[in-house]
Amino acid sequence: MNLTSKDIFNAKALLRQEDLNSRKPLESVLEELQEKGVVHDYAKDDEGPITHLFFATPGAVDRVREFPDVALMDFTYKTIRFKLPPLHVVGMTSTSAKFSI
Repeated sequence: MNLTSKDIFNAKALLRQEDLNSRKPLESVLEELQEKGVVHDYAKDDEGPITHLFFATPGAVDRVREFPDVALMDFTYKTIRFKLPPLHVVGMTSTSAKFSI
């Protein structure tokens, strides 16, 4: 059997659609965050698309509550295709250990 790159692309697309269960990708992400107990929030613009998405694991939230004084914010990652750069927030403990928020 000879497979072409198009065959592989089509198979991956079919698996992705089955995994999404006829939901939009972001709907799937929000549902998974909810199911896993991940703290999250989002904002939409007037037309409906999501413009901001925040999420943090319960462990990260606990560490922020314990060490709320220092948070470093980093926008150095490449901008994704929707022109929304991801913001990485890092907290610091009293012993200078760092943790992702």
